[in-house]
Amino acid sequence: MSKEQRHRHEKRKLLFFWLINNNLISGTQNAYTSARKALLVCNTEIFEVLSRVVKMVHEHLLTNVTREPVSEELPGDFAMWLFILMELTVFAIFFISFATMQNLYPAMFGTGKSSLHPVAGLICTLALITSSYFVALAGIRLRQGNESRCSLFLAAALMAATFYLITKFSEYSQLIQAGYDLSTNTFYTLYFFITFFHLMHVVLGMVILGYMLHRTRQGAYATGEHSGFESGASYWHMVDLVWIILFPIIYVIH
Repeated sequence: MSKEQRHRHEKRKLLFFWLINNNLISGTQNAYTSARKALLVCNTEIFEVLSRVVKMVHEHLLTNVTREPVSEELPGDFAMWLFILMELTVFAIFFISFATMQNLYPAMFGTGKSSLHPVAGLICTLALITSSYFVALAGIRLRQGNESRCSLFLAAALMAATFYLITKFSEYSQLIQAGYDLSTNTFYTLYFFITFFHLMHVVLGMVILGYMLHRTRQGAYATGEHSGFESGASYWHMVDLVWIILFPIIYVIH
C-alpha cells in the first residue's frame, strides 16, 4: 500500500469513528431528552393523582362534618350525669380506703392479692371493654338510622357482659371454696364488698341495655329522640371505666 493510499485509509477511519461518535452522542442526547420528558410527564401525572386524592379526602371530610356536626353538649340527660358523678365519687372513696388500708397492712394485702386470679380479672376487663365498644357502635348505627344493626350490637354487648358475670361468679366460687369470705380479714372484706358493689352496677347496666334493646326493636328511637339511649350508654361506659380503674388497684398493683 502506497503512502497516498494509507493516508486515504486513515481519513476514512477518522470519518467512520467521527460518524459513530456523533451518532452515539446524538443518541445519548435524544435518550436523555426522552427520559427527561417522560420524567416530567410522570411527575405531572403523579401530581395530578395526588391532587385528586387530596381533593377527594377534603371533600369527604367536609361532607362528614356537614352530616355530623360536633356538639359540645353532654349526651343524654343531665340528671344521668349527676347520678354518674355521685357513683364515681362513691367508688373513689372505696379506692382511697383500699389504698390506705393496703399501706397500713402491706403483708396482709400482698398475701390476699396472691390468692386472686389476675387472669380472671383480665378476662372481666376485656369483656367489659368489648361490651362498651359494642354499645358505642350501637349508638353510631342508631344515629345513622340503622336500627337493626343497633339492636344487633346491643345484643352483642349483653353477651359480652354475661361473659363478665360468669367469670366473676366463678372467681367468687373458687375463693369461697378455698375458705375466704367477708370475715377472713380486712383485705377480703374490701375485696368482696367493692367488687360485688361494682357487679351490682353491671347487673343494673345490663337491665338498662336490655330495655334499650327492647325500645330499639319497637322503633321508639325512630323519631330522632336519642336522649334516653345516650343516657343508658353513658351509664354503661361509666361501669366499664370503674372496672378499668378497679382491676389494677385490686389485682395488679402490690
